[in-house]
Amino acid sequence: MSHCLYHPDRESFITCYKMQIHYCQECLDNCEACTDPCGYCKHRTQCIIYEMCCKSEKAKRLGSIEKA
Repeated sequence: MSHCLYHPDRESFITCYKMQIHYCQECLDNCEACTDPCGYCKHRTQCIIYEMCCKSEKAKRLGSIEKA
């Protein structure tokens, strides 16, 4: 099992397929899992991370995000 990028003591809950980075549930809940929400991603239409975090405060700070 893989471990969270930000919390190496925790097992991963979800994986970013673009970056191949693993995150725990807390990172997903806090929208810390999408490292590049404004960049192109061929996985975006199937991305749980993006769907859960695209309207987060972090995404708003980074600017307007268009759905792929």
